[in-house]
Amino acid sequence: MTRQLPRFLTVGLAGGILIPLAAQCMGFAPTARLSGSAEAGETSHELRGGTLTESELFGIPYDLAVVDRYLVVTDVASDATLHIIRRADGRRMSSLGRRGRGPGEFVGAWSIDPSLESDRAFWVFDLSLRRLTHLDLELADPLADERLITFHGPATLTGPVWIDSATVASLGFHTRGRLELYGKDGKLEATIGEFEDGDSDVALYARQYASQATLVAHPSRTMLAAVPRYASDVEIFRLTPAIETVIAPGPVHVSPDLGPTLEAGGTGFVMAKDGRFGYIDGSASADFIFALFSGRRVEEDAANFGQFVHVFDWQGRVRTILELESDAIAIATDVTATTLYVLRHEPRPAIDAYRLGEALGPLVNSPATSVVDDR
Repeated sequence: MTRQLPRFLTVGLAGGILIPLAAQCMGFAPTARLSGSAEAGETSHELRGGTLTESELFGIPYDLAVVDRYLVVTDVASDATLHIIRRADGRRMSSLGRRGRGPGEFVGAWSIDPSLESDRAFWVFDLSLRRLTHLDLELADPLADERLITFHGPATLTGPVWIDSATVASLGFHTRGRLELYGKDGKLEATIGEFEDGDSDVALYARQYASQATLVAHPSRTMLAAVPRYASDVEIFRLTPAIETVIAPGPVHVSPDLGPTLEAGGTGFVMAKDGRFGYIDGSASADFIFALFSGRRVEEDAANFGQFVHVFDWQGRVRTILELESDAIAIATDVTATTLYVLRHEPRPAIDAYRLGEALGPLVNSPATSVVDDR
């Protein structure tokens, strides 16, 4: 059965800003696309995998993460918000999380962050409720923990991650810094880096929109990487012993392309029709940063999907490019990068698994293929 998605599914943000969740996943014409393949001597690998699970219970799965022996999948269109899948055989262990605003309920589950307290616990961030919910798979009812953190202040956060037991870091629609740091009470404590003002003729929200990225963490939580949605330069934040930012250029260049549009109250800017997506999603292991590359024009069908994964090391160097067998909307890997899990929508929602030993094994502790640009 082929599922046809609406052109954009959206989640409302503060100030009326909308972020696209998923583009139409029907067939598309591959004209005028950036391939995402090696351009300047980087090695590449065509991966061969298999379907781990393909469930009728999936509505529109959007994100996934590795939590111990399981995969946790967010779903924006099924009765349950979350699906728990066993990695060993793809068996669905449970589906949970009602729609709503109460404890254990979700309106816009956006991202998943494994807990630092337990291998089988994790946090789910609800973009609409500005709230983190803690779940523990050791419990008969994973939602019985009932720990919630609601973030305060005007900024809209996008995908917070824990960097220690008391501090959450997040990108978002804010101007006080590139990263904001929050305490367990949900209050802002500090910032890292600076928000680049860019062209003053461009509306602030448009500049914030163009700087969207997926934030992924090194397993030690001593480093973070921002994988950009409308660009190709990955930002790496080293948190210890001193805070340092490294810019890692991707192998295929993409930069935000803003075009004018008329709005109430004046002229604003949105992504131009010729603008392209950069990286759709990201994941990280102890050795590598994985960035799912689109390179497709924002107006194309299936623009919000990608078939190439650019692999960086934590020094910011491109190590290889992986080609998937089909378009994906999200990726996840385990700490040792043994397996890459891929969430796809066509011909029906499913999770594929790719073993990475042959592609990545020779790269561990070996010289890199490109030079980092420290700026």
